[in-house]
Amino acid sequence: MAASTVPRAHVPLVMRVAEEAYRKRADREHEKVGLDAKELADVAEAALVALRKGPLSTDALRKAMPAGVVRSLGEVGKKVGLSSTLPPALRHLEFEGKVERRTEGGRLDTERYLWRLTARNPFIGAKVPAAAEERNARLAALFFRQFGPATVEDFAAWSAFSQKDAKAAVARAGLVPVAVEGYSEAAYVPEDVLAALREKVPVATSVSLLPAHDLYVSSHGGPAWVTDPKHHGIEVPTWGSAKGGTLGAAAHIFVRPVLDAERLVGLWEFDPKADDVVFHTFEPLAPKRRKAVQALAEDTATFLREDFSLARSFSLDNEDSVQKRADFVKSLGK
Repeated sequence: MAASTVPRAHVPLVMRVAEEAYRKRADREHEKVGLDAKELADVAEAALVALRKGPLSTDALRKAMPAGVVRSLGEVGKKVGLSSTLPPALRHLEFEGKVERRTEGGRLDTERYLWRLTARNPFIGAKVPAAAEERNARLAALFFRQFGPATVEDFAAWSAFSQKDAKAAVARAGLVPVAVEGYSEAAYVPEDVLAALREKVPVATSVSLLPAHDLYVSSHGGPAWVTDPKHHGIEVPTWGSAKGGTLGAAAHIFVRPVLDAERLVGLWEFDPKADDVVFHTFEPLAPKRRKAVQALAEDTATFLREDFSLARSFSLDNEDSVQKRADFVKSLGK
């Protein structure tokens, strides 16, 4: 799933959905590397014993286990992405609710993780459907309640389901179709929100500085749907591509959006050299609106400097990359 953090109440469901997808691939991989159920269980049990002494990184856990328990999977393992028998054993324990992986120190800005025993098995007392089809439908219901109106394609991209499975989940979830001008003629929402969609709402007046991967943009296929079509040709950095893309075509932009009400009207970034937030709007804003964005930029800069102490977009981001994005934003005004 595109979102790796979910409310605690939904953990059992999303874990079972993830397990279903994992098992299909893992069974094939384990057969290729000669990892049978008994060996998997033996490695898992040894890992549990070692973790009783406290949280450990994967490397430290391997060293804490008895010699010979963890087996290298060699070149065959490398071809399927498995270096040894420990990672699949830990994954097995995760799906049994016996261990969990958490960031070191509980921080969000790190890629360093520790394995630990769960304080309580998340599956105990959890009401998770036994059938995969029903689990998928329940996940669809959660997605569309949070992000609807949305399309089957949006749900498939977020959940990593095939189009076929996503379509089946939407049909089973009891959602109703709606047409959204400028977005899709075949979007879906839960039936009980239709009345709210028909109500007149006040025109939004807020201004916002969003993070680069905010789900307001990425959960609906990218920024095109909230950006004026005349700005769709603007080239921007994109996630996972050195070539970049355009606001009209990119699914995941790697630069932070400026919103005027619900519309994407510009981009912003923290400038490490200037120690301040810089922003650019594609068209001049009304004086009061620009003043509001400027005030928000100053508040955000203060927060990043004094409270957060960094402006990375994700854990492996670095100051040079942040500076490049800031320079890109400044170049738009030239």
